Amino acid sequence: MERYNQAALLVSSTDGVAALPLRLLARYAAQLDLFDLPFEFPDFTLSMAWHPRAHQVRRISGSARFLDAVE
Repeated sequence: MERYNQAALLVSSTDGVAALPLRLLARYAAQLDLFDLPFEFPDFTLSMAWHPRAHQVRRISGSARFLDAVE
């Protein structure tokens, strides 16, 4: 899945199971049955990195879409 919230929405409409961060699941508590994991799960650090050009590409493609809409 591309995003965590998609997994929560999918699980809410099936009999599937998923282990997801509690911070995320708090907003879906009305639609889901939440349980603690039956085992210890160690803390971990999630890091992300990307090249500075990744930001430039987004700006350029966004500008192109805007210009197409104006024309």
